[in-house]
Amino acid sequence: MIRAAVIGSPVVQSLSPAMHNAVFAQLGMDAHYGALDVSPTDFSATIDRLRRSEYVGLSITMPHKDAAFRACDE
Repeated sequence: MIRAAVIGSPVVQSLSPAMHNAVFAQLGMDAHYGALDVSPTDFSATIDRLRRSEYVGLSITMPHKDAAFRACDE
């Protein structure tokens, strides 16, 4: 299964999971797009954990955009 998510705090209001999962279903893809609510103090550790996980991509929203930029290695 392909896994991706939006990461932010809060993310409960995000429409991204519903939109992405609808497209995945329409295309018959074995994929899931979730929402990960991560506090700013947990952001770095969460990114480190997700780099070693099955996730293939993340969309970053507030308040993590600057921290995500600093965490990029490419």
